[in-house]
Amino acid sequence: MVTPFSLKLLILIFFTALTACDNTDLAESSSEAVEQASSVNPDLQLATRAGAPLFSGMSDYSMEITTPEPGAQRYFSQGMVLAFAFNHAESVRSFRAAQKLDPSCAMCFWGEALATGPNINVTSNGKAVMSAADRKAAYAAAQKALTLMAGVTELEQDYILAQATRFNGDANTDRVPLDIAYAGAMEAVSEKYPDNYDAASLFAE
Repeated sequence: MVTPFSLKLLILIFFTALTACDNTDLAESSSEAVEQASSVNPDLQLATRAGAPLFSGMSDYSMEITTPEPGAQRYFSQGMVLAFAFNHAESVRSFRAAQKLDPSCAMCFWGEALATGPNINVTSNGKAVMSAADRKAAYAAAQKALTLMAGVTELEQDYILAQATRFNGDANTDRVPLDIAYAGAMEAVSEKYPDNYDAASLFAE
């Protein structure tokens, strides 16, 4: 004999099973849609590999670096645009995406150190400041760039060596001498390459 309670229970079980099937179908459809979109859109496929978005409307700026991976070049240039625009968090994200695509890219680590470093938007009493975590992260990235720079151009080596003067990994030391040392090193790079606007911009900052 089917009681009202047992009938309600049967109806509940039926709709629960139906919903589960619908959710499974929806998940499968979503997964298929992503795969189809990736196969049609190479930028989406690249972003999936890199783990970071490629933004549109970022100009046609490109700072050429030593890398066999075109995707790493794109993320590096995007990271530079974002760094110049003072969006440092997204800049670091782009440089790390470039590293993921080319782990041997010295300038990709240089870029992370650049974007993690002090800037005029984060100050205390008129001085650019960094958190202890950022100082350690920037130092680690700058040191990694040094270990990878053997096969890069002379200009890239000069950038990397200049950046190495900017960080010492010690959060307790005064930043002023480090900032002055970096400014001096970048002044030398800018004078060595007088027609390079990137070098001039980095020195000016």
